[in-house]
Amino acid sequence: MCSHPTRGLAWLFFVGIFGFDALMAKSPKLPEPEAEERFARHLDVVVPPGGLGARLNAMLAWCRDHAAPDAWDHYGHEQRRPGKEPLHVSRFYFADTAIADAFKRRWL
Repeated sequence: MCSHPTRGLAWLFFVGIFGFDALMAKSPKLPEPEAEERFARHLDVVVPPGGLGARLNAMLAWCRDHAAPDAWDHYGHEQRRPGKEPLHVSRFYFADTAIADAFKRRWL
């Protein structure tokens, strides 16, 4: 708990404006369409009804440990399917196909 009330409010304001991803040390977020064009590979991880939780944190940590900051990115993505509920995925983008293949072996 923060001992100074305005510091706690400032943190909530920052997270509310920029989201939790802004607190992570990695490259600045690209708009999703730009990421689609910039990165050679993308891999989708299906998000179960309860979310990915700690598994998502571990995947993001793996990416930070194995890829250069500007060589990967991550977005939540929704795949719309005719006549079905949308499918929610966590989409990982990679510039290097070898890193993408290693991610796939480890997490998919």
